[in-house]
Amino acid sequence: KRPKMWLSGLEDLVVDDVHNHLGLPFLNVGERCNIAGSLKFKKLILAGDYGAAMDVAKKQVEDGAHVIDINVDDGMLDGVKAMEKFVKIAITEPEVSKVPFMLDASNFNIVIAGLKWCQGKPIVNSISLKVGEEKFIEHATLLKKHGAACVVMAFDENGQAATAPEKVRICQRSYNILVNVVKFPPEDIIFDPNVLTIGTGMEEHANYGVDFITATKIIKETCPFVKISGGISNLSFGFRGVTKVSGSTLRLAKTMIQREGMCSLYRGVMSPMLGYGLINGSVFFSRSLTKNALLKRNQGGALSFAQECLVGASAGFWSSFVRCPVERVKTYMQVRNSKQVLAPYSSSIVCGVSLVKKHGVLTGLYSGFGATVAREIPQYITYFLTYEKVKEGLQGTAGESKAGGLVPANLVPAVAGGVAGSMVWVPPFYSIDVIKTRLQSAPAGTYSGFVDCVKKSVDKEGAGVFVRGMGLAQARAFLVHGSIFFLYEHCLNFIDHLQRKPGEKVPEQVYTEAR
Repeated sequence: KRPKMWLSGLEDLVVDDVHNHLGLPFLNVGERCNIAGSLKFKKLILAGDYGAAMDVAKKQVEDGAHVIDINVDDGMLDGVKAMEKFVKIAITEPEVSKVPFMLDASNFNIVIAGLKWCQGKPIVNSISLKVGEEKFIEHATLLKKHGAACVVMAFDENGQAATAPEKVRICQRSYNILVNVVKFPPEDIIFDPNVLTIGTGMEEHANYGVDFITATKIIKETCPFVKISGGISNLSFGFRGVTKVSGSTLRLAKTMIQREGMCSLYRGVMSPMLGYGLINGSVFFSRSLTKNALLKRNQGGALSFAQECLVGASAGFWSSFVRCPVERVKTYMQVRNSKQVLAPYSSSIVCGVSLVKKHGVLTGLYSGFGATVAREIPQYITYFLTYEKVKEGLQGTAGESKAGGLVPANLVPAVAGGVAGSMVWVPPFYSIDVIKTRLQSAPAGTYSGFVDCVKKSVDKEGAGVFVRGMGLAQARAFLVHGSIFFLYEHCLNFIDHLQRKPGEKVPEQVYTEAR
């Protein structure tokens, strides 16, 4: 007789006997009690309002959820205590505890904390080989002792499975260990072969959906009695500039705000803040060093056009050593969904360390360095030349506005910076950035180099791929770089003011060199 997955809360649930409205086997897992997926639930848990949080769980059962997913894994919480408290309360609520639970956390200790207080037979989400075979066996043995079913992710010590063969290999290896070593019931295994996003805009990612379907078929054929789980919504993560899908940027932003609040627009803001703080620091520092050295060589005289270009080139070259690894990590993480384990990285630092361990420093962090330098040097020459010329055109030597009152003197840096920022996102700079992004985000071996990336991109998508989304990039650059120069100039003025004695006036030459 074919074994079946048999779960339970207060009431039992034979998973194989659950069907959807089409008569096909389908288990509906309610995820509104997931702190990573529901802003409402997160606010209730952070506020300690477990009573209202329990109402969320009740509503899901009323709406037809067969299983309730519970995830309280958040950096602002003591996950172990939060899981214990929620499960303790949930098992006293008959309307909630009648269905099985899915205990969901990236930290295995949080899972165990919930498992100890959970009645019946739950599902644990998740375990994987990314912690190593020995730890994997230890985790699986504990789950078996507690009688839990489990979700097994398609990860191993080298990271996530992206292609169909990798997914199949890792799942088959996990299956053999679980069934033959741990003696885990095969009907209680749920494989998640990683649904990766096809919305990155890169051709090499376009087959991820097919890879998942292909892998699922082979896994079901070669791993008897297992179930398959997949976050299908992950397919749409990362859609950029595809108007047929997203409608428009404003519509997408409106939808995000309606569903998750204003904070959804700033999710992950710390990583770019830290990264671009380093990048802009290196840019302006190297610019200042080169500019001051040239001013001293000229004995205070104005810089020539060639020297101005050298200042920009210096800033672009030296900043590439900082920008390349920062953007490599950022790009690598942006095309994956942190919640659904499309990458085994909890932070940018962990991602960077993993890339170094797997590929070495040069390939791991400096993939696309040549393209970065090729973009940065001409880009920063244009950037700083444009800024200085626009600023000079709007402002006199005394700092008074020359724009007929249209641009107040204190806003001149913002306008000049905005124009400079927009100028560096026109062809060929924007096109080089597209190539750099593809080199950095593509799996190892996809492209042999810069020229190969250009050739393959044109062959598959046409030359238009190198200007797609350029208008939005220019609009964003105007706002970003306008604010950068506005703050930069006003901070310099403030520092200069603090360093001056009352009534002291600093000569223009000294002030220029100090800047």
